[in-house]
Amino acid sequence: MDRTAVAGGVSLEITGLEFHYPGSPFRLEIEKLRLESGRSAVVIGPSGCGKTTLLDLCAGILVAERGRVVSAGFDWSAHGEAARRRRRIQTVGLVFQEFELLDHLTVGENVVLPYLIHPALRLDGAVRGRARELAGELGIGALLDRRPRHLSQGERQRVAIARALLPEPALILADEPTGNLDPKTTRTVLDLLVSKARSRGATLLVVTHDHSLLDAFDRVIELGGVA
Repeated sequence: MDRTAVAGGVSLEITGLEFHYPGSPFRLEIEKLRLESGRSAVVIGPSGCGKTTLLDLCAGILVAERGRVVSAGFDWSAHGEAARRRRRIQTVGLVFQEFELLDHLTVGENVVLPYLIHPALRLDGAVRGRARELAGELGIGALLDRRPRHLSQGERQRVAIARALLPEPALILADEPTGNLDPKTTRTVLDLLVSKARSRGATLLVVTHDHSLLDAFDRVIELGGVA
């Protein structure tokens, strides 16, 4: 289903994709998928159908054996691992189901973590200011000096979202981002993620098993039915 007009250029395009894991009967095939800048889409389907694999292919973590996955003009299959890693940290924001926060760092340090782990991003005063502003918008501005272990599940997820949004990526990928949250927090966090991605002109692709959340997105993609 599609409910809004095209917001901008194509941020993600998949054509003729085929992928399988060696020694496994699993195979993911997508003939064509296009997502425009500023749009949000959600991927649904039964366990084992390839939802997380699709996110990994869109982020260049995995590379298709056939076909093309192009994100913000970058063809993941045409480059080596080092180039993919550099491009990923510059243009892709990842929100993990388990948050993937580092407990030995403060909330503020976790938010700027992409800038600490790769020289492709330069941490300066402007970035730190943007991190504080983003944390305030997400309701965690007063928590920047705390450690993640002292936060609620919803607060931890907001930190993960702030970290993903900070580099102003063209593409945001979220794997079951509300899977560990209660229903009220789930809706709040999801609405924040969608609205912040849209306001920054980023394309958002989310995987979920929760069909009650589908109305939050511009488009619903069911694996096996992509055309």
